[in-house]
Amino acid sequence: MQFRIKMEQVFGTAWHKWHGWIDYLWNGLLFGGILLANKHTVWIYVFLFLGFWIPVFSMIYLPIFVKNKLGRGVPK
Repeated sequence: MQFRIKMEQVFGTAWHKWHGWIDYLWNGLLFGGILLANKHTVWIYVFLFLGFWIPVFSMIYLPIFVKNKLGRGVPK
C-alpha cells in the first residue's frame, strides 16, 4: 500500500490510468502467448490463466463495480 501512495504522490491520478493500460497490455500479451502454445498444453495454460483471474475478478473487481455503479456498499 505504501508503494501505491508513493506513486500517487509522484504521478497523481494519471498513475491509475497508466497502470490500467499496462495491466491490459500484459494480460493481452500473456493470453496471446497462451493461444500460440502447443495444442496439447494450451488448455492447461488457459485454465491456469482463468484460475487466477476469476477469483481476482470476483473478489476485487466485482465488489468495486457494485459499489461504484450500483451505489451499494461493499461488505467488509
